[in-house]
Formats: sequence, structure tokens, C-alpha cells
Amino acid sequence: MRTTIRSFISLAIAGALLAGCAQPARVSDSLSLKDGEGVIVYRMTCGPQVAWGEFFRSGQGSAGFFAGMRRAGALLCQEGVQTQRLEAGRYYIGKIGYTGWVDIAENDATTFTVTPGKLNYIGHIQLPSDANQVRGRTEVLIGDPVVSDKSAEAQEWLTTNQGPLRRYEFVTALAQASAKVREQRPASTH
Repeated sequence: MRTTIRSFISLAIAGALLAGCAQPARVSDSLSLKDGEGVIVYRMTCGPQVAWGEFFRSGQGSAGFFAGMRRAGALLCQEGVQTQRLEAGRYYIGKIGYTGWVDIAENDATTFTVTPGKLNYIGHIQLPSDANQVRGRTEVLIGDPVVSDKSAEAQEWLTTNQGPLRRYEFVTALAQASAKVREQRPASTH
């Protein structure tokens, strides 16, 4: 019974995260950045049973069921280049998942920095995973994010799809992986 309730709660939270998010994140073409704000530009791809990575401001804890209430934002696994407005500063990907999730401590996480007044290209971020059936349940193993530089593609997309944003300088500020190499971790549903 307790596992069923946890699964239901996990699905409800995942649904709430994704509700209204059928389209990739995109700031308005008429965006006017405030002092201390920048825009992140990125593309996401995910393995099976993974739909998002939540990011947190440096110093903010990401562990636990209710950490999503403290998150700074989410990187959704949607097709295409995405853009989001953020306050300048350092962030880290502290939770990855969908029906289950993995918490990642800041010192083990992929980080990125937002420079104010700029279009900060943080990369093509892949959230790798494997899903297997084990004793009638789907076991999901989630790996560390992998970041690649496809900045030329992102710049071309911006010019074609969000041309007015080009008034801001485009900088390549790739997210940085932790120096620690870890094995895939099983997703938790609690």
C-alpha cells in the first residue's frame, strides 16, 4: 500500500511538472532583461523513463521529495533548442527523473553559470538512462549528464526562431560535469 501511494504521488508530481509543458521552454521575443538577469540557451535529450532535470541555485539543497519547491527551474526533455530567463549566478542539476528520480549533491553535480545581460549557451545536455524490467517492475538507472557543444546549431536556431533575442550577446558557457565519475544510479520513488 505504501509503495502504491508513493508511486501515485511521484506520478502526480511528474504530471504537475509537465502539465502545460508540451512545448519547449521559450522566453518571449520581446524579452527585456532586468539588471542581474541572463538567458540560458540549451537543448535536452533524455534516455528512457527520464523527462527532466531540476536545477538549483548554488548553496540550495536538492535532496528529498519536497526539494522541487526550492528549485530554480527545470530542463525539460523536449525537442529543439530552449531558452529560459534566470538571475545571474551559479546553478547545478540536482535532481534527474520522471516517475522516479535521483538526487545529486552540488559537489557531485553538473554546474552552469549565468552571466547577466547575455544569452548563455549551456550546451546540448543529455540525461542518459537505462530501463529494464526486474521482477515485474521497471528499474531505471540514471547516469550523469553529458554536455556537448552545439553552439553553432543553437545560434542558427536563435536567428531563425527568436531573432529579436540576438540583440543580446551570445556566449558559450557550457555546463561543467563534476570531476567525479560515477556509476549509473537507480532512480528512487520516495
